[in-house]
Amino acid sequence: MVLGGCVASDGGDSDANLMSASATDATDSATGNVDPTVGESSGESGDYGGNCVETPSVVGDGATVGITGRTADEIIADVAGTYAGSITWSAEGPVAYQGSSAPTPMTLMLTYDGGEIRNIDAMLVHACEHDGPCPCEDSFEIDVTWRLVSDDGVLDESWVAPVLHQPGSFFMSSALGIHHDFQPDDTTGSLSAASFQLDGDTVLEKLVASADLGGGAAQGSINAQVAAMGWVGYGSIAGFAAVREVNETSCAEIDGAESCAAVGCAPVDGQRIYGVAPQCDCSPTETFCFATAPADNAPKQLYTRVYADQYEEYDEVVALPTLPEPVPASWRACTDAPEVDACACFPDVEPC
Repeated sequence: MVLGGCVASDGGDSDANLMSASATDATDSATGNVDPTVGESSGESGDYGGNCVETPSVVGDGATVGITGRTADEIIADVAGTYAGSITWSAEGPVAYQGSSAPTPMTLMLTYDGGEIRNIDAMLVHACEHDGPCPCEDSFEIDVTWRLVSDDGVLDESWVAPVLHQPGSFFMSSALGIHHDFQPDDTTGSLSAASFQLDGDTVLEKLVASADLGGGAAQGSINAQVAAMGWVGYGSIAGFAAVREVNETSCAEIDGAESCAAVGCAPVDGQRIYGVAPQCDCSPTETFCFATAPADNAPKQLYTRVYADQYEEYDEVVALPTLPEPVPASWRACTDAPEVDACACFPDVEPC
């Protein structure tokens, strides 16, 4: 997840302490949406980051199709419930947690209590003055009650926060997400500003809890906004992952070996294969998350699954230990995908 120009770890693994800074940042640290009240140009040319004006309107009931093509009833059915998993705090970086950095069991609960439902109509009124993406996307929001509780008592929070549906989001790794800003001294758990060691003259301005949702899984982070010497920085200081139940759908949404194991799923090492034969390259070993682990010393086999984002869709090819039958629904044996033209990086793996 990209947060305020910072690539932040969502899964509680070792890279959950990244921090970047900006002197003129006007983006929301969880969703990346540009705040239209910050840096708005009075002229016709706009500013470097563009100006996206968002206009909310209340939707009357959960059965009405929202601006993004889904109803609130559908989204609530997708995300509501109790998720079990773990949270890991970072003891490194400019905002270092002073308590235990070991994974701690946690529970996340999302409940709809009749909260407001909103369309957010986004309009880019001033284009960005750069050649990169200039996102300004419609979204659909549903206010829910978000409970975040860790077994050690550090977090025992209950917030009203919007579940955001934004298909093809440039800033969220899934179409559904949630975020909430809070102050560490305003928590119900034992967390406080004194829980952190700050570098130099760094000032902790706020914390932001955010999570991607989908497939019965929630993966997110606690992020810090800090100020120092006229600069504002954002970065992840804790990562968490949780699932409503362990199954192939929810496990497939979890990134990182530690997060996968922490929620009760099975981390499996594999390698993606890029390019077209004979010019193929293999990625370094990475972790894929399944509900059931392959047998010990299972031979490697090529599998494919569809990769899709707002820009493209294609079959990616991955070398994995032979998966238990039936193969999870999102995967298929490479031999069952004759349109895929890929080579094997390993002498003991048959090409497609």
